Amino acid sequence: MVAKWRLLARPHAVCGDVCQPNGTLLTQCAPRSTKRPQSEDLDSILNRDCKIEICCTAHTSPAVRRLVKSVIRGLRACQEPDKAADGMGGTYFFSNEAGKKAAILKPCDEEPLAPNNPKGYVGRQLGDPGWKPTVRVGEAAIREVAAYLLDHDGFARVPTSVLVRARHPVFCYQASRASGAGAPTPVASSGGAPPAFTGRGASSINLDSGAGGAATGASSAIATTASPDNLLPMKLGSLQEFVTHECDTSEMGPGRFSVRDVHRIGIFDLRLFNTDRHAGNMLVRTPRTASASTADLKSRMTADAPYELIPIDHGFCLPETLEAPYFEWLHWPQTMLPFSEDELQYIRELDVEVRGRAIHAACWGRMFAVLRRSMLGWIC
Repeated sequence: MVAKWRLLARPHAVCGDVCQPNGTLLTQCAPRSTKRPQSEDLDSILNRDCKIEICCTAHTSPAVRRLVKSVIRGLRACQEPDKAADGMGGTYFFSNEAGKKAAILKPCDEEPLAPNNPKGYVGRQLGDPGWKPTVRVGEAAIREVAAYLLDHDGFARVPTSVLVRARHPVFCYQASRASGAGAPTPVASSGGAPPAFTGRGASSINLDSGAGGAATGASSAIATTASPDNLLPMKLGSLQEFVTHECDTSEMGPGRFSVRDVHRIGIFDLRLFNTDRHAGNMLVRTPRTASASTADLKSRMTADAPYELIPIDHGFCLPETLEAPYFEWLHWPQTMLPFSEDELQYIRELDVEVRGRAIHAACWGRMFAVLRRSMLGWIC
């Protein structure tokens, strides 16, 4: 009997993780009992409407596994994801089994200007020049994961991120519904990218490598797997850890931020040439090591570190070519102070070749093709 390996919201199952040679993390779900007349109905509902799986990556760290498993447990507990009202793309908050926000999922085909954008910002195909010409439509999610991989040792506190494939009724499928059922038809895309596809089931980027396992071209083709049971198509997207925070930096003066945090975010943004570090992309939270009351007391007594900064939203880093960046922190007084010895040592130890090999080992197929077209080769 052939074992079935999947990572999905399946109740009453014993799960064991393995890492395939191609880097894909899969989880074997073996039923504890063959007699489950009542749970079988729940299984079929979950498998039809809700599914999430890690794909195209080998960085299966404990943090990544905890993140995905918390989402799965939330789905098993019937915790419905919430759609974010802010932003220009599709963003969904997933909760854990206790009902607390645990993760944020951003589908590739719901990014700004993508076919399934739920905010109305549509008009281009996946692989075309995006909101910023140096980042193509549908490729921001890959850059989110790359930013996490390049923040080695948690130097800048980038939240845990991983590339996943998922389906859920809360996602936007307007392009698939409008095109109707049937075989997809290719649509030419600009910039030398391979053709994108439209049609039912066209909602997840195809990251499979070409013949012989080699990565080919851009990652703009959409996977169009057959759906005999009229299942919702799987979407590719980035899954990030949700960070509990007080506000973002637009709601607080920079005088209350740590010099250490400002410097480390600045170093990180320069390494990845982040073109969109505005105030809303840095979250402010009280330090985890202190309670709220203790943190409030420290904020009145300590000049440097009353709050922590958490950088988020790295979809516009690693552009394909140089363009004018924006660094909000550039206007803050902390940038006038010299680096500490720890920060200088970190900069001295940066090795482009080592980080390049690390990102190559953690990526697979066309995910690496996207990053290879970016400026990763000389700024990592």
